[in-house]
Amino acid sequence: MHVCALISHASPVRVWGLTPTERISRFLDRRGIPTVTGLAEADGASSILLVRGDHVYDDRLLSALIENPDTAMRAGDAADATVVAAHLPAARAGDGLDGLSGVAPGELVTSTRLALLKSEEPFALLVTDANRRAIERRLYDSSYKGVTDLVTKWVWPTPARWVVGGCVRLGISPNQVTGLGFTLMVVALVLFTRGTYAWGLLAAWAMTFLDTVDGKLARTTLTSSRFGHWLDKLTDIVHPPFWYLAWAHGLNGAFDSPTPAIHLSATVWTIFAFYLGGRIAEGLASGIITGGLFVWRPVDSFLRLITARRNTCLLLLTACAIGHRPDLGLWLVATWTAATTVLLVIRLLIAWAAWRPSKRKLTSWLLDVDAHTPGTTLAARWFAQRPRTNA
Repeated sequence: MHVCALISHASPVRVWGLTPTERISRFLDRRGIPTVTGLAEADGASSILLVRGDHVYDDRLLSALIENPDTAMRAGDAADATVVAAHLPAARAGDGLDGLSGVAPGELVTSTRLALLKSEEPFALLVTDANRRAIERRLYDSSYKGVTDLVTKWVWPTPARWVVGGCVRLGISPNQVTGLGFTLMVVALVLFTRGTYAWGLLAAWAMTFLDTVDGKLARTTLTSSRFGHWLDKLTDIVHPPFWYLAWAHGLNGAFDSPTPAIHLSATVWTIFAFYLGGRIAEGLASGIITGGLFVWRPVDSFLRLITARRNTCLLLLTACAIGHRPDLGLWLVATWTAATTVLLVIRLLIAWAAWRPSKRKLTSWLLDVDAHTPGTTLAARWFAQRPRTNA
């Protein structure tokens, strides 16, 4: 079936550097759907996607419309809300959106967004000069993961939003941010090896911050690339234990372990072994739990906040470096990595026991969260995103 798109009611207001029409066109282009300027250009198309270009859309809604022909969607829950998009047979597209009745966004897709590990109400929002900043905030919040570590969740969001805005104004691409982050990762590695921990930590924290910025910049501007995605992903997975190895080298043997039986080399091997074990446990869990281990039950989402990943371990290293005990920092990283990996394995075994009888993928607790109402539990308030604005 050949589908093309016709965008009407274009708005000149730019949100994260793009007009709504440009944003819609970029999304559709990634889905292989051409955009036409009039129905005369759509000759041969079996169906037409009609979209108002004065709104910004949750990408799940546009995906759902593409996959559901003969469907129209209104902008909100109210029955008299404006119909803003429709996927119609080409023979019926001539009348446009006028006179159509449509479903509400929440009827077209669910609020669960497991790709970003959260629950979020789908949106189709009218863009005006007056609400541009509110819309930008909504799109930025929408790009953020719900279940993540405590630094990424509570420390980085606001400064990262400022930097994303600066990157948009300066024309800096996500790949450039990722490249700078990769460079800082290597700089931190070298400085740790030399025992220059203060400067190394500064480079490491800057790298982790940019790791948040590049993803948000890519999602808010729809400029992600396969190269950038894989460079970012592989860097995230591979580098942390090598930072700790470099940290150990920088100690020059000055390692006073709280557990004398465990010497420096055993500490480093412990970090590598349990880090790898944790990653394997997460990979196995993704085969039996939709969305992965950290969204199976609320306790798993809470565990993700403090699991021994890079940012959590950097907190330990930073605290101990400030206290002039970098050796203790390495020991704490090994201990915490081992402890949280054991917890992950226990949770994986519990999940496997629940999966084994039916061999059907387990579902996330986020599926049970109502995105329209305030969270009634701490988990829902922390991990299920609520709109900051009704823009």
